[in-house]
Amino acid sequence: MLAKFAYEHWEPGEIEDPRLKGAIPEKSFDRFRKDLTILAGHYDAFYRIDNTVKVEAKSIAFWSMDEEEFEQLYSSTINAVLKHILKNYTRDDLDTVVDQLMMGFT
Repeated sequence: MLAKFAYEHWEPGEIEDPRLKGAIPEKSFDRFRKDLTILAGHYDAFYRIDNTVKVEAKSIAFWSMDEEEFEQLYSSTINAVLKHILKNYTRDDLDTVVDQLMMGFT
């Protein structure tokens, strides 16, 4: 719910990347969720053949997390959303929104 709310409010900025050669990138929830997970610090890093580093989001299997691990990931995700997407929100604002979304979900 938090990721979907943040995604709905996220507007990608203008980019100029010569590698795109005129292609227009699309907004993708799946890519957004992975990037948000990485920004929250829940990722693995791997060396590539060209000695660059590839960062990949870890799987989010809430049912396999203990409460402490879930709370840490959730708090880090909230911080990433506030820092990178919902910059005009406070933690209390976002907690209120998430609570309202959860009430509508049940």
